[in-house]
Amino acid sequence: MGVFTFKKKKKKLKLRKRAELAQPEGYRVPWSDTKSPLKIRFDDHDERRNGMKFARLQMDDGEIRPVIIKEGFWRCLTGDAPQDIVDNIAADYAAANPGDEFPGDEIRKWIQERLESENECKVILPPAETDDRVVTVEMIPTSWVAMLTLDLYVRANQVKMWLDYEADLVLSGYDLFARGVLDEDCFFNREPLQPSPEHRQEFAAIFDLLDHGNAIREANKQAQHILMFVYDDYLNEFAGRADQHPNPDFKAHLVNNISAVRQWMAEQIIEFGNLPEGTSLALVNRETGEVDLLGPEAPLMTDEFFQKHSKDLEKEMEAAEKEMEAASKREVA
Repeated sequence: MGVFTFKKKKKKLKLRKRAELAQPEGYRVPWSDTKSPLKIRFDDHDERRNGMKFARLQMDDGEIRPVIIKEGFWRCLTGDAPQDIVDNIAADYAAANPGDEFPGDEIRKWIQERLESENECKVILPPAETDDRVVTVEMIPTSWVAMLTLDLYVRANQVKMWLDYEADLVLSGYDLFARGVLDEDCFFNREPLQPSPEHRQEFAAIFDLLDHGNAIREANKQAQHILMFVYDDYLNEFAGRADQHPNPDFKAHLVNNISAVRQWMAEQIIEFGNLPEGTSLALVNRETGEVDLLGPEAPLMTDEFFQKHSKDLEKEMEAAEKEMEAASKREVA
């Protein structure tokens, strides 16, 4: 099978196509308790692609496998082999069969069928583009732990992380591949993502859980509690200039994402503050007086509220954090 051989590996992260992510008529939360809001994005128009191509392969056993391969190879698998390959095969055929002609279209079909047979796979073709703005985009979601590791990496290496047309927080998959962070099978390479000694110490509670390998769920939960505030900062960097975004729906997506984060924060305060069931809150900007409503009739979380409840909240949150640390130690042990 030579250069066209693919190694059998464990299952990958589930892929989500842009069409599955976009719900312009309704509200969506771009994260969950297990999946972070950060997605690895593969865009055909990405200038960092460097002749590579993200593809989804349907294996003969039914498995869907994401891979990053040379675009020429991808074209061969889709029946659109590059002309130079077609010409070489045609020349070899003509030399071996004088007087016979092997048409280019048949050569392309022959190449595709041979590669599909050798590799026991077929390429899952993306939908056709419908206008100049719509491009072929694939997204791989990440866990909260993966988001923490990637966030530390991009800050240390000046890698671009941005919000796309629908206010999704994204990283270029092609950029990560070029830097050696992702391999050709879309697995993370451990070495470039190793945290610095300082970060290793700062987030020891999380990395210790990962090192023991038996507390992934708890590590993911702790990473979420740290990163929701980082995510809120990312979103708010764009809030002041959302009206100027080329996508007219960008601001609506952004507002929804910010609202979801603030709702989560309010729920944490209610939970850790042991407030009465059914309590709802809204956030007030102390400098501008602007209110982030979390419900149509939500009471305001004002300075007076904080003054009245801050000490109790601090005690409850400290107690909760100690309990989480104790639970982590018990689970590791």
